[in-house]
Amino acid sequence: MMSYELAQAPKASFANIRSSRTFVISTVAVAVFVDLFLYSLIIPILPTLLTDRANVSASKLQITLSGLLATFHASVVICAPITGYLADRWSNRKYFLLGGLCALAGATVLFMVSRNLGLLYFARMLQGASASIVWAVGLALLVDVIGPKDIGVAMGWVSLGLSLGNTLGPVLGGIVYNRAGQYAAFTMGFATIAVDFVMRCLLRETNRSQVGSVLEEAQVQQESSHGSTESGASGEKPNEAAEVTIQINDPQPSLEHQQANQCRPGLFSIFTLLKYPDMLSSLWSVFLMTVILTGLEAVSKSKENILIRLGP
Repeated sequence: MMSYELAQAPKASFANIRSSRTFVISTVAVAVFVDLFLYSLIIPILPTLLTDRANVSASKLQITLSGLLATFHASVVICAPITGYLADRWSNRKYFLLGGLCALAGATVLFMVSRNLGLLYFARMLQGASASIVWAVGLALLVDVIGPKDIGVAMGWVSLGLSLGNTLGPVLGGIVYNRAGQYAAFTMGFATIAVDFVMRCLLRETNRSQVGSVLEEAQVQQESSHGSTESGASGEKPNEAAEVTIQINDPQPSLEHQQANQCRPGLFSIFTLLKYPDMLSSLWSVFLMTVILTGLEAVSKSKENILIRLGP
């Protein structure tokens, strides 16, 4: 019996690590990093891929780059509300995260081997779908596990992953591509996917199921207390059950909880959120940031075109 308990102790502790706040934050931050890293890794390589392998002429290079960029963001716009809606009705969000990573890996394979412009557009669509899953499902998972009180700290780590991915992607992609070729650059991307895959597989989401079990336990205790006529120690159970129920069900007076209580669950609940000024200001800030960043990416040129325009 003693040996069995000792054998089970490491497993229990490892399970706690997999469902801990630190591991959940790390997994979401790494997922965001990999998403932005692979998105920006392709930027210094894409002009050469289009001209040398997809046979895009120099006169059509600019509009093709802009079209690929628009395809990515159009995929995000279409997929984000759908994945968010479905993830709220799925028992475990880990499977959505794994599906998004598979889409990202498939997009990277297409970028590495494709010689067809249509497949490159399809690869950008897969990248957009993967990004929508990371941002919609990953952040929802953070809110479930971390809660509104400490979500700011968690988002700080996620923003760190975002910044590192945007910074290291084009820098390392350009350096490795210049010195070792495109296959070496894509191999570096697959290495980050492998690390992300391991972390997403190890993730253990238990928050929502734990809350449901606590509510059921409290309800059973309340029903048993109403039917019982004994006093003494058994009389303390109704109070404990009531306290548990109040702690879970009593809405906090914060703004996000007031908005959540006023929004009915459903695919179109986003339209109810749009009447709040803080939601509108957040959307406007994200819109401006995206316009500035993607506007610069849309005017990227290959090195040969830049040299031709500048002259000797």
